[in-house]
Amino acid sequence: MSKRAIVNLVDENSLLEYNDQDWSGLKKNARVNIQHDLPGEEVIKMRNKIGTSHCLFLNSSKFMLSGELLKHLGYLDIVFARAQTLEVIDLEYCKSQDIEVVEINENTPENEIAELINNWALAQKDLDPKFTNRYHQSGEEVYKILKEKDVEYLYHANTLSTSQTFIEQGALLSRKYVEDNGLVQTEQDSDAIDKIYGIWDDVFLDGVDNHIAHKRDNIYGPVLFLLKPEILLELDEYPLLVTRFNPQNWNEIPTWKRRYIYNLETLEKDYKTWQNISSRMMFTVRGCDKHIDLQNYLMKVIVDPSEFTVGGTAMGEFLKQHIRKALDENGLDHIEVSIREHSLKQSDCKCFHEYDVLRAENPPTELKKRLTPKGRV
Repeated sequence: MSKRAIVNLVDENSLLEYNDQDWSGLKKNARVNIQHDLPGEEVIKMRNKIGTSHCLFLNSSKFMLSGELLKHLGYLDIVFARAQTLEVIDLEYCKSQDIEVVEINENTPENEIAELINNWALAQKDLDPKFTNRYHQSGEEVYKILKEKDVEYLYHANTLSTSQTFIEQGALLSRKYVEDNGLVQTEQDSDAIDKIYGIWDDVFLDGVDNHIAHKRDNIYGPVLFLLKPEILLELDEYPLLVTRFNPQNWNEIPTWKRRYIYNLETLEKDYKTWQNISSRMMFTVRGCDKHIDLQNYLMKVIVDPSEFTVGGTAMGEFLKQHIRKALDENGLDHIEVSIREHSLKQSDCKCFHEYDVLRAENPPTELKKRLTPKGRV
């Protein structure tokens, strides 16, 4: 799951690393001796060893899991601890950092503990929705935070043909919904990852315009839907989750806690504070069918320009014409469509360069995917 250790075992004699091995052989993997009074260099060695672990099994009250040490365990998600060791754990700090503490009976044998911890580790790869239920968020609370941070729109970018499908259906749709209903959509590089991690039926929204945030073209497509954030107030029973990172990078992130935000204080503290953090936090609505209704929530559509033409028409105008036609034919003629204001003089944005790179590919597969309208191969 990760190059980092998933589980470390700490007992009064040794620090043991667990990596999908039989626990009967753990003693062979001792790394650091733990005594009553460890010299400073041993504490540093121990901290460095367990500092990248996501799970600890604490089997000795001689090991103080203090708040000071916990600050250095930046990846820690869960602690399994014998009942008698709870007194040496800074439980308040664990609570504040959403570190789960699981109490284990003093008489529980090692093989049962191994199974318990192994089940936890395996659950991080399990797609059963029950493992993400604890990360469901209140739409009202998320909306409140976003409004306090002056988020005016929620954004969704896509290719021309997929955008036309959304407009014809009158809603933003999950990729699963489109596939199940035999509708048209272009393939995305993230499709395989979305299926692996159980987010194939999610609709993804951003609180920032990633074209502006990253000063380049949006990799998901040149058509950008701008929607009212009020959709978050009317999600009904559909789950809302907030990612910590773009799911395309989840193969490098081995636990659910590192994928989704649990405590909304994190969103309140970090969102729109650091640009790179804001752009990777995504708002996902699960299994919502046609609930994100364009008639009620779509405010405007922005399309990208470039230096070149498509079929003799400037790219921006080409996209605008197709989106305008789709909107007019599907009861959305009141929605504004505009071409993103860009020029070659705006050298801080790399989108013109990136589109030129895509056009220069032989064949220009990616560019064709983004720009081809429905009904044209």
